[in-house]
Amino acid sequence: IEWLQAIPLEPRLTNHTIRLLQSGCFYLHGRDKWYRPCFVMDGRIMADLAKREPEVITEQVFNDMFVFLFRYLKHVLLVPGHIEQWVSICDLNNMSMTSLPRKQILAFGNLCQSNLMYFLFRSFYTHVGWGQRLFYKGVQMFIDNETKAKIVLAEGGAPEGLVSMFHPDQLERRFGGNRPTPTNFWPPYMGQ
Repeated sequence: IEWLQAIPLEPRLTNHTIRLLQSGCFYLHGRDKWYRPCFVMDGRIMADLAKREPEVITEQVFNDMFVFLFRYLKHVLLVPGHIEQWVSICDLNNMSMTSLPRKQILAFGNLCQSNLMYFLFRSFYTHVGWGQRLFYKGVQMFIDNETKAKIVLAEGGAPEGLVSMFHPDQLERRFGGNRPTPTNFWPPYMGQ
């Protein structure tokens, strides 16, 4: 409750959070068959941005950007009593754990688990390498059972559970749909 009360009523974007939104690290794209909005994260873009612009890939910037997106989702894309959750897809691109900004991702995960867990319907992690699966086995003991039930790790890019939740025109090709990966990430594409 304290965290929700501490969120500014009108979250402001900074140059760094705008850079994250425009980079393709995090973006909104499409809706599932139940009209839940989809939040996409791209590990490769995140890792490349961390090397080129480390000041953008910080715990605070991740959290500020996600608070903005949460407010946007809540006020624009969620409909109380009808659409109250979202789906997330994180493409890890078979990268090693050392390639990803772990501290920032864990802080982002803690923010979501501590404050937003009931808004998440399902979280799909695609192209998960063996090192990432091993890392998850180590940290899953710190994740509550309700959250663990929402997490799906997949070696490939189009797990059946993900593909069956979306109309093909609402899902990117790399995840088993018909849509190309966007090149303009903000404002979001939410379908026609």
